Amino acid sequence: ARSDVLVSTDWAESNLDAPNTVFVEVDEDTSAYDTGHIAGARLLPFGHLAAHLDTLPRDCTIVVVCRSGRRSAEATLALPDFAFASQVRSPDR
Repeated sequence: ARSDVLVSTDWAESNLDAPNTVFVEVDEDTSAYDTGHIAGARLLPFGHLAAHLDTLPRDCTIVVVCRSGRRSAEATLALPDFAFASQVRSPDR
């Protein structure tokens, strides 16, 4: 993971309701989202990310989340045109 795009779980928690922050869960296993996810997070499985980039705001902080951190790291690299893309590893969601 790139350290320049990582955010802490404390930062993520304190920005859950920030008006210019969007949380996107990129887990392929959508049952994980169905059984418990970050409040307000959008589900956009990694395999569908490229096809739906136009649905994400370009003037916000995009925080990409997944269970292990692998897909969120890949997704962060796929978002270079956004104002800021970061990832948070949150195994205890």
